[in-house]
Amino acid sequence: MRSYVLVNNQETYTLVKFSAQDFANDPVLYLQTDYLHGVKENFKKITAIQVFQNDISVGLYEIYDTYSDITDCGAQYNEDVNQFVDCLAVRLTKNNLAEQVQSLQDIVNPVIDFNTMSDEEIKTYKKGVLNSTCTAEISKGVQIETDKGTETFSLEQHDQNNISSLCLTAMQNPAVAYLPYHSNGNECRMFPAKVIISLYLQMQLKITQETTKCNLLRVQLDGETDRNTIMSYTYDTPLNESYQAQYNEIIANTLEIIQGLIAGFMGGSGTTDDSDNTPDTDTSTSESGDSDGENTETTTKDTTAN
Repeated sequence: MRSYVLVNNQETYTLVKFSAQDFANDPVLYLQTDYLHGVKENFKKITAIQVFQNDISVGLYEIYDTYSDITDCGAQYNEDVNQFVDCLAVRLTKNNLAEQVQSLQDIVNPVIDFNTMSDEEIKTYKKGVLNSTCTAEISKGVQIETDKGTETFSLEQHDQNNISSLCLTAMQNPAVAYLPYHSNGNECRMFPAKVIISLYLQMQLKITQETTKCNLLRVQLDGETDRNTIMSYTYDTPLNESYQAQYNEIIANTLEIIQGLIAGFMGGSGTTDDSDNTPDTDTSTSESGDSDGENTETTTKDTTAN
């Protein structure tokens, strides 16, 4: 499984190994590189970290702002390339609490004097609002049909990690018919494996929809020159025809990749069937963000960051 990390929506590093659960407990990235100076420069000021496995986003991390240390791991075996490679281990650190409080105050403070800001400064502020809204839209989660009807599943970062782990278990162990999980406001219970896989599909599509939408809005905002237009930008600002077409293509390709990945793991096992809740192909953006419309992110240049 090819794994890589996108740093600040600009630099990409191949990962020697990655586990969402291990990263949640100890935020260390094992990079396939020996270029220490470049790694220090790129991780010195972090705005977003996005991890991909087989070109599918498995995590968007925006709570880290720098690294605490970088360790030379020497030659490490990389199963993806079946050889030993140079490796640097980068341990990330969370934002200082005082900085988090100040950042929150900056976001919610209604007294912002745009008259003293340049167009570029306003764009930077607007991008921050777009990022925050994108993360909130993803966190709202997705709805899945189960034996109890329509249930909502939140997609906070820890939820994404849990769902990804359960789906991997289901795909690697076709004989496992049920797995434990819980929907919003309900107790943990056993879900059919095909429901867990359906949930994973919907989660990946939702993340890509929101992060791609946010990304394209940010790029579109960069091209604006009229100050009033810049001031009017929100997460509900429509994409122009060109960016909307780009969005539609990305979502359609992502859906095809996800379905192909699941088919590759589960083909012929009987774990899934034609009645599964496979994501539909609606690629229009919406105001709600519940099923369409992207800390992360994905084949475009600038995902939710900065």
